[in-house]
Amino acid sequence: MDYRGPYIVAENVASLYNDEQKSVVNILDVGAGTGLAGLELRKFGFTNIDGLEPSKGMLQKAKEKGAYKNLICMPITKDPLDVPAGSYDAITVAGCFGQNHIKCDAIYEMIRLVKPGGYICIATRTENLENVEEYKNRFYPLCDDLEKSGKWKKIKEELCYYQNDREGIVFCFQIC
Repeated sequence: MDYRGPYIVAENVASLYNDEQKSVVNILDVGAGTGLAGLELRKFGFTNIDGLEPSKGMLQKAKEKGAYKNLICMPITKDPLDVPAGSYDAITVAGCFGQNHIKCDAIYEMIRLVKPGGYICIATRTENLENVEEYKNRFYPLCDDLEKSGKWKKIKEELCYYQNDREGIVFCFQIC
């Protein structure tokens, strides 16, 4: 399987920070799964990475990889996590906007968790945003509404090679 989502979010977040910043930036990898994005972030020089994942089994595999400083076994929803607002400089989300995964309204909690000036980087298959009921006619309007209301600013939206023959898309938003 040629799954590039973790690399895509790591590469994009890495492009937002210089080498000196990477050692102090706090990142939350939402939907950490088995830790693939955490490993990619480490390759780019990040060291303060936490993983958030609802599956205990997947989190155990992530723990074995040693990519994360802290692991949080919870789903992300619209409801606040037991984590202070502005705890992170960046959030990465690779492959979690798919069927039966993260709901659109979880974006509000992601924004709460990131400091003003920080970033949220999302990579997913384009077909998910077009065909999955949770996102179809909801994801793009929500992103636009959040920009219009001054919650975040889109700094990147780009099609990319994502997985096997699947087209992907990467978004980077800066929190206001």
